[in-house]
Amino acid sequence: MKNVLFLIAIAFFFNVSAQFVPGENIASRDLEMAWLNNYRKGIKPQKFPTGVIGSPYASEVFVLGDIYFKGKFSGTFPLRYDGYSDEMQVLDEVDSVKAILKTKDIEIVLNKNRYILFDFVENDVFNQFYFIELIKDDRYDFLIRKTKWFQAGKPAQNSFVKAFPSKFSDIEEYFFKTDADSQPVRIPSSKRKFLNLLPDTLQEATEVYIKENHLSLKSKDDLFKILTFLNETL
Repeated sequence: MKNVLFLIAIAFFFNVSAQFVPGENIASRDLEMAWLNNYRKGIKPQKFPTGVIGSPYASEVFVLGDIYFKGKFSGTFPLRYDGYSDEMQVLDEVDSVKAILKTKDIEIVLNKNRYILFDFVENDVFNQFYFIELIKDDRYDFLIRKTKWFQAGKPAQNSFVKAFPSKFSDIEEYFFKTDADSQPVRIPSSKRKFLNLLPDTLQEATEVYIKENHLSLKSKDDLFKILTFLNETL
């Protein structure tokens, strides 16, 4: 038993615990699951057409991820993210899939991505969404929202029109957030609209930086550079 625990500890230390195998014995898993009982619920099975292309999940398999409650580490669990339902799922002690209740008290690190829950109001509709934190700073945080969009297929109307299969598509949206913002701010693809979201004192320098470095507001890597520049300029 000591050898088994030692090998598990070594695996975690080198971050090589990739895919979770249902039924495998994880040290203290039952104890951790007892804590998580207060923050999980059953899920409604989703029915999609047979032959659908893609998946509602970021990854079909469950991967060991870390859960933090009110900033403190609470345990390592087999997790996966449902991008279609914006739902974090956990495989419980009897290998049954449950959903983790949405609460701002819980943060999740999965595949080296930190998932944080934020309130988000758009068109007078209130939601709570998971965002992945790419930059955490006292000034500008850089966030990305990765979701799945389902498009129902269409049968061929006649011999001249092709049928289209049902499929899932990956959607990425970019946001920034400051302490003054009550919620993440969507980053527009228009440079002028983006600059107008910044303080007057930063607009000119940021415009010059974008132009001189040939940066695009549609590129995640370029946005990372722009938000880093803003944090270093303030």
